[in-house]
Amino acid sequence: MGYLRKKSFMFFLDPDAPVANKTLSKNEIEEIELKHKENKKQSIENLITSYTRKLGQANEERLREVANTVKELDKDTSAINGYILRHFKGQGEMSWRTFCHEIHKIAHSEAKLPDNRYIPRSSSEGTVRFRQDGYLGVNVNPAGTSYDSEKREYYDNGERNPTLWVTVDEGWEKDGNWGGYLRITCVTEKNKYVDSSNGWVLPVASKADKVTFYDMGNYYEIWQNDRNSGRPLTVEGNILRFVPGATPAKWNIQDGTWD
Repeated sequence: MGYLRKKSFMFFLDPDAPVANKTLSKNEIEEIELKHKENKKQSIENLITSYTRKLGQANEERLREVANTVKELDKDTSAINGYILRHFKGQGEMSWRTFCHEIHKIAHSEAKLPDNRYIPRSSSEGTVRFRQDGYLGVNVNPAGTSYDSEKREYYDNGERNPTLWVTVDEGWEKDGNWGGYLRITCVTEKNKYVDSSNGWVLPVASKADKVTFYDMGNYYEIWQNDRNSGRPLTVEGNILRFVPGATPAKWNIQDGTWD
């Protein structure tokens, strides 16, 4: 997100996009790290038990001594390789070398914090489509059917109310925000532009106003012209509308792959 698109894309209403990603508190992070520390301890104990069975009960004490030494080695691989070279370079000591590497890997593993980044997902309801009245909207039934001869059944093909695909003409970008003239690239109304003279958004024959996509982190605000001189894109009665002074709707985009 936050860069000028060079290829076709569609955009969709994403009202549930969070304003900011959830961040973990200090206590939550400490709890995760403490749990990971306990898991490391148990993993090392399980590994010692496994190798004791493999190498014999008589080697358990030595396995524990080696594990304690390896745990304190530097994270750098040269440290563990040097230790192994000094203590377990014999042909019959492969198991010991493997044991050392596994202990070292466990000892220096780090807790994985959950990835709380928001991932936009388009839906049929939120997708901007052509309406039968000529305007662009959301919550539009794709309509139109085709017959699948292999499955012997009809399916929605969206031909009556297809998805709007656009590209940017005379584009610009700065600080994660970008924009230009939105030119339609899908078959329906191809090479017309997305614009509005009275607020209601529809395809027009020639370019008039540029639009700006403002990067809000998890979503975009879309403005006719810009925030200083234009109007934010909203939805009214399921129709796209630029409304002065309105709260901007939340939008996201999906990139095309064919051009």
